[in-house]
Amino acid sequence: MDPVNDSIFRNLCEHLGFACIAVNRGLGITFLNHEAKKQLADRAPAIGKSILDLFEQPDRPAVQKLFDATFQTCTWGDTEVTFDYGE
Repeated sequence: MDPVNDSIFRNLCEHLGFACIAVNRGLGITFLNHEAKKQLADRAPAIGKSILDLFEQPDRPAVQKLFDATFQTCTWGDTEVTFDYGE
């Protein structure tokens, strides 16, 4: 994405009322909006870290498979994830 469109995208995503996390093809996080940081609190990974770090080991293969299929088919979409914090 060029710098102008990247800036517009980031600004738009910051104003969403829900968590938005963008990743690159290597599953490295490239963007977390304010809502994502707020919801994840101390679990929020740093930019560049793998999105898989958000998931417990038993769930990681399924998440990896989802992203692999997305990148192989060049489709996109959103994924809703609910975390059980044991509360």
